[in-house]
Amino acid sequence: MIGSTVGRYRILARLGGGGMGVVYEAEDAELGRRVAVKFLPQDSARSADALERFRREARAASTLSHPNICVVYDVGTHEGQPFLVMERLSGTSLKAAIAGQALPVERVLALGEQIADALVAAHGAGIVHRDLKPANLWVTDRGEAKVLDFGLAKVVAHPDTAHATEARTLSGELLTAAGSAMGTVAYMSPEQARGAAVDARSDIFSLGIVLYEMATGRLPFEGGSAAEFFAGILKSEPAPASGINPAVPPELEWILAKALQKDPSLRYQHMAELRADLRRLRAGHTEQLSAPRSERRPARSRLRPVAAALLALAVGAGGFALWQRMSPSSRRPTTPSVVVLPFLDLSAEKDQAFLADGLAEELMGVLARVPELRVIARTSAFSFKGQQVDVKAIAEKLDVSWVVEGSVRRSGDRVRISAQLVRSADASQQWSESYDRPLEDALQVQDEIAEAVARQLKVSLLGSGSTPRQVDPRAHALFVQARQLNRMAPKESLDQALELVDRALTIDPLYAPAWDQRAYNFLARANRGLMGEEEATRLAREAIDRTLAADPDFAPAHARRGVIAAEDGDLETAARHLRRAVELDPSNLIVLAESTTLLA
Repeated sequence: MIGSTVGRYRILARLGGGGMGVVYEAEDAELGRRVAVKFLPQDSARSADALERFRREARAASTLSHPNICVVYDVGTHEGQPFLVMERLSGTSLKAAIAGQALPVERVLALGEQIADALVAAHGAGIVHRDLKPANLWVTDRGEAKVLDFGLAKVVAHPDTAHATEARTLSGELLTAAGSAMGTVAYMSPEQARGAAVDARSDIFSLGIVLYEMATGRLPFEGGSAAEFFAGILKSEPAPASGINPAVPPELEWILAKALQKDPSLRYQHMAELRADLRRLRAGHTEQLSAPRSERRPARSRLRPVAAALLALAVGAGGFALWQRMSPSSRRPTTPSVVVLPFLDLSAEKDQAFLADGLAEELMGVLARVPELRVIARTSAFSFKGQQVDVKAIAEKLDVSWVVEGSVRRSGDRVRISAQLVRSADASQQWSESYDRPLEDALQVQDEIAEAVARQLKVSLLGSGSTPRQVDPRAHALFVQARQLNRMAPKESLDQALELVDRALTIDPLYAPAWDQRAYNFLARANRGLMGEEEATRLAREAIDRTLAADPDFAPAHARRGVIAAEDGDLETAARHLRRAVELDPSNLIVLAESTTLLA
């Protein structure tokens, strides 16, 4: 093809290709300008109807005139293969710009606004993109967004070849490794995944996925096959973006949640609404966003200045120690530092994610009570979940000297848990162990792992000589699942979490962590505008009372009670509980995280 002439265009070089066709750089012999010539797949020319549909869609796309839309100059057929001629763009694809890393929030908003503006123009002309994804979005050398391939998804994936096109996309160049979250399927709306009719709101969902990926470096729904992607898109809720990238503000999180509603009637109804919210947020006019303020920002979003000062005084030296433990990587730690990565679920059914995450989290909690250890917080550790990143690279990014990683594999009513401790300096394995247990005993293994890791790091666990209260493993398993669901935004997740917590408390009425998650659930409802603040605070306070009745030394409950009291103006009670939380667990990052959640 290189050097040949197609109509009046001389082909100069191959620029790239994928499921939507192959693109070449060419020279327009009549106008003397460089252009991009895109040949569509052979499937698109199998019938006269398909070819006419292509011409109709291409003509419609060529009528779009917008600074953020790639201009279509011409359309034709060469040796039976349809092609179109577009402007030749400099820069890079948005896919290459993201490259698995979160973009700065300001850039997310700027590019998102430009993409939304382009789609407003397209929808106004009756054109739905249907295949919006980073590979079809371009970032020019001037930092401007350009949308490519308008109207072509419907042409390529016409009814006769839709399944073949999907298979080609998933098995071809876009799926480079097992488990990679790549391909057109990853950006489909739920209605597309079901094979239902789509309208402009489908593009809104796809743009929500793109915005989420720009903000976090990760897809909101992940999988290694079309079936896994479809399951995530249709049933799963994405993890809060701020949990992956703490720089994501609450307003952007709300915008993402609304764009990613599975029911089209609950999403933004017009792209112009999404564009307006991105524009307002970028301009700092958060009070004008289309969401009620109570839904966008936690009701307890800012303590009164005197309460905030009280918190600082109450935390005192313990807070300073925590700040040192979370200090930037520019200061090398003088004490051993460790990150516990999310454990992998290697079960055939992939149904043990709650157990894998719960083991990692509880191991963090146990190790965080060791004064001689600097333990990386959950937010940073779990930002690597689902990613294939070298251990040394993770250690360097988090500035840790040790890494704990592991896996969970269930077979029938037994589970095999493996863990290893890796020294980051040379990626050498210092310790490893496997535990083969009945499923009901799995959640007791974290204590054994923590003790082994502590021995290897030559430190001792606080309270290791005491006898812990025996907890019914069934209650603990329900608690772990509820804790995960509590972190999700939708009301359905909070409802399910509360049901699980209540089941756990039916099994073990004195299980303090479950009561604590019940309190968290009500506060989360108020923060997300799902319950009145007064009622939520009352129910949360009752749950905190039950937590402390079951375990007077449960530090997170003291932290919650202190923040609630400070917000209510009871500064004496606030000081007492906040000081007690720090006294009980001065080195536990969970206490700081819970307080920060309520302050943020």
